[in-house]
Amino acid sequence: MRYIVLIAAFCCALTSCSPTWFKDFKSDPVQQTEMLLGTASSIQQIAITVFAQLKPLLPTDKQPVYQAKFDGANVALSTAMEAVRVAVQAAADAQQPNPDLTKVVQGVVDAIKHIKSVVDEVRGLLRTPAVSTAPNGSTPTPLFVEEPIGYPALDTLVTNLK
Repeated sequence: MRYIVLIAAFCCALTSCSPTWFKDFKSDPVQQTEMLLGTASSIQQIAITVFAQLKPLLPTDKQPVYQAKFDGANVALSTAMEAVRVAVQAAADAQQPNPDLTKVVQGVVDAIKHIKSVVDEVRGLLRTPAVSTAPNGSTPTPLFVEEPIGYPALDTLVTNLK
C-alpha cells in the first residue's frame, strides 16, 4: 500500500509543479500557488514515509531528538501551506486578479527545504559508520546501505522547486 501511495504522490507532483513553475507564477499566481500546494502536500507525505523508515534505524537515545525535529518541520510545512490557502482566499474575497503571494509561497518553499534537511540529516547519520575502520582494518559497512523507499522522489521534487 505504501508503494502505491508514493507512486501516486510522485506522479501527481511531477505533473503539477514543473521546474519553471515560478516563471508561470508571475502570470497566474493563484493557479500556480494551488499547484505548489499539491506538490508540497506530496512532498510532505513522502517525507513522512521516508522518515518513518529511517527513525527505527537510529539509536534509541537519538530517536526522540530527531522525532521532535521532524515534527517541528512537519508542523512548519503544514502552517506555511495553510498561510498560502488563507492568502489565496483573502485575495479571492477582495477580488484581486493578481495578488502578491510571493512571501507566503516562499514560506512554503522554505518549509519544504527544512523538512527535507531534517530527513537528509537523519539519512546522513545512518550512512556514516560509527568508526573509521573495523578492528580487522577493513572499512565498516554503513548501517543503511540502500535508499529508503520514496527518497529519490522526495529529492527530485524538492530539486524541481528551485
